[in-house]
Amino acid sequence: MTKMVAKRAGKGSAPKRILSNIPPPFLSAPESFHPFLSTLDKSSVYITHIDRHPAFFKKQIFSVPVALNVTITLLLLWRAYVLVPQYFFLFLFLLGDETTGTSLDGKSSTQKEMVWFVVQRGVTFFLDYLLVTVVAKWPYTFFLESPHNPLSWRWTTGFRDEEIVVRVSRKWDGGDLVSGIKRGGESPFFKTKILPALDGEFMLKTGYIMMNDSWDLDFTAMVNATKLVDKKEMKMEDLDRRVFVWVPARSGPGESEWAIWNEKAQEEEVLGVTSTSDFEPEPEEASEGRHKILQIQGKLQEMGKEDLFFRWVEMIQYESTRPGGFTKERQLEAGLKVQKLFEEHGVDFEKFEESVGGIS
Repeated sequence: MTKMVAKRAGKGSAPKRILSNIPPPFLSAPESFHPFLSTLDKSSVYITHIDRHPAFFKKQIFSVPVALNVTITLLLLWRAYVLVPQYFFLFLFLLGDETTGTSLDGKSSTQKEMVWFVVQRGVTFFLDYLLVTVVAKWPYTFFLESPHNPLSWRWTTGFRDEEIVVRVSRKWDGGDLVSGIKRGGESPFFKTKILPALDGEFMLKTGYIMMNDSWDLDFTAMVNATKLVDKKEMKMEDLDRRVFVWVPARSGPGESEWAIWNEKAQEEEVLGVTSTSDFEPEPEEASEGRHKILQIQGKLQEMGKEDLFFRWVEMIQYESTRPGGFTKERQLEAGLKVQKLFEEHGVDFEKFEESVGGIS
C-alpha cells in the first residue's frame, strides 16, 4: 500500500523540474498565477485555501474579536481621559511649576508615605507603558493597520460561503525552505511548518482562527485574491490548498521564480480522486488501491483517529517526492516511519494492519 500511494503521489511531475532550481515537491508557478503572486512579498512563504464554512458561522467567529477590540478601545480612551490631565500636570511640574499638586512634600511626609508614593507612581507608569506599547497594538492592527486589516478585509469582501484565505509565514521565511542545504521537501521547515499547516484536522478550522506562532493571515493578499476572482482573472479553485515560495537563482541552470506546491492535487492523486487517464493503465491496481485507502480511512475514523490518516498520507507524500526516487530502501524506511507514527498516536500497528488486511 505504501508503494501504491507513493506511485500515485509521484507520477507525472518529475519532467517539469528539469533544468530548474526549484526543489521538489514544488514546481514552477504557471503564468495564470502571476497577477496574484506579483502582490506578494518574495521573502515569505504563503499558503492559500478556500474556507467553506457558512457565512453565518464566520460572522459569529468574527464578532468575538470585534467586540473584544471595541471594548479594549473604549477602556483605553477612558484611561486616557482620566490620566492625560495628570500627565500634563506632571509635565508642568518637571518644567518648574510646583503648584500642580503632583509632587509630595518631603518635609512633612513620613518615610513610609514617600516609599508608597514612589511605588504607586512607578506601578502606574509601568501599567500605562504596557497599555500603550502592548495592549493598544491590538485594536490598532485590527482597525487601522494599512494597507489592510481584519476590519477592512471584511468591509471589502464581506462574508461569503466560500472565501480565499491566505496565510503568510511568521518568524521564518522562504530562505529557510529553499535556500539551505536541505531544500523543499527535505527542509525541516517543510515538515514542521508546511505539513502541520495543511493537516486535515487543522484545515477544519475557519480561516480567521488559523493564526499561530508559525503563520499569520495576510489580509492585503486576501483582498487582492478576492478581487482577482471577482474580476474572473483567476479561478477560486486554483488557490485551494496551494503553497507558494520565491526560489532565488543558484549556481547552474534556472532563474529566480515563484514556485508552487499543489497539495490538494497530490492528495487527490493519492486518494484516487483524480482521473488516471494521464498515467499508465492500471485499472485493477487503482481500484484496489482506492478501496484499501478508503478502508484505512474508515477504520481510523471509527477509532477517532482521522488525524492519523492525514498524517499517514502526508508522510507518504513527503517520502515519495524526495530526490532520488522511492527506492526499495526508502520504501522500507517509510514503512518503519509509518509504524512509529501509528504507535505515537496510540494505535497498535500490527493489530491495525491485521484488521484491514495489510497497510504496507
